[in-house]
Amino acid sequence: FRAAGRLTRAEILRLHAATRSVLAAAIEACGTTFSDFQDAHGLTGAYQRFLAVYERDGEACPRCGRAVRGRTQAQ
Repeated sequence: FRAAGRLTRAEILRLHAATRSVLAAAIEACGTTFSDFQDAHGLTGAYQRFLAVYERDGEACPRCGRAVRGRTQAQ
């Protein structure tokens, strides 16, 4: 939740690599479908299977076991 200008170079590189990795996986899975969206071929996205904390406020984090705390960023 820090301003981008306060990140170290190492943090920026880690964030960049993680962003590319997540986007590549999401594209491979045809995105995330929460309702009835279908692409031009009639396929729905399957990436929601990999969402670890989305809409899981108060539940245990699958990585560390602590309770997930919901936050709203930029609206």
